[in-house]
Amino acid sequence: MLPNGSGKRLEYKLNLWSEWAKQHYGSKVFKVGVSLNSACPNRAEGGCIFCLQDTFTPEYKHQSTTEQLNTSIDRIKRGVRRDLKFIAYFQDETMGAIPTEKLESAFKEAIQHPEIVGLIVSTRPDYCSDEFLDVVSRYNAFLELGMQTIHNESLTLLNRNHSHNDTVDALKRIENKGIMAGVHLIVGIPNESINDILETIRYVNSKPVITDVKLHNLVAFKGTKLAISNYTLPNINEYIQILIKIIPYLAENKTISRLFTSNLSQSQIALNIQGEKKLWLNQLLQEIYTKNILQGLQSSIVNISRPNL
Repeated sequence: MLPNGSGKRLEYKLNLWSEWAKQHYGSKVFKVGVSLNSACPNRAEGGCIFCLQDTFTPEYKHQSTTEQLNTSIDRIKRGVRRDLKFIAYFQDETMGAIPTEKLESAFKEAIQHPEIVGLIVSTRPDYCSDEFLDVVSRYNAFLELGMQTIHNESLTLLNRNHSHNDTVDALKRIENKGIMAGVHLIVGIPNESINDILETIRYVNSKPVITDVKLHNLVAFKGTKLAISNYTLPNINEYIQILIKIIPYLAENKTISRLFTSNLSQSQIALNIQGEKKLWLNQLLQEIYTKNILQGLQSSIVNISRPNL
């Protein structure tokens, strides 16, 4: 159930994961990234055209799981002086490609940390073996799947080197293991129309196993294959208008844990997107209220109570 209140806030219009986590755990929750220092196997196939490894690989990746958690948690606590809880987020590269013994050892180390209340792990649809899923299930971890889109032409363009059938198969086995999942979706893929994006949204709506969505605006980081391509990508204003069009179709029983690609450092500035996420979120907020946008308004799946505004 979303919080009641007055004024303009995204959580009054969108089912945000951050609000769900606050209600579920009783306080604000931070995801703390953990690296197991293993390269994504798709790099051997040329890598995704948008991928810049430095944007997500932490500088402390050679530390142990406990050392990484301690470093990040201490830094967060210095900046946010309030009661907090933390989730260990195994999102660096492709965790499903890591030997299961190594992954399970890291999970065990993380869950024994006194500040950690849960685990999240991320992988590609084609690296979602039963052995990997057994470890995820055993530690009651939440699984994020790099689905990106249901359209094979787009997956080929992005050089993902997996198909939508891989996603279908992975989700089926994830559900059979009793694991709950989130998906990453890329918005702004060249040649994808609004209707194409909505087809992906409708697929997500149709899968009860998918409970969370991360929306990423496709950005061309300097040094990537995308940056030297001839593709035209949406700027931030255009991307926000796309969000305005698709959010009403996303079922309101799906939480949203991301709306924008992360902040961009000066050394990694994307060619089509510049600025700060805080400013983008405020711009989106104003547009949502101006146009009276509500998540799930155009979806047939409705089961979340919303505040009276």
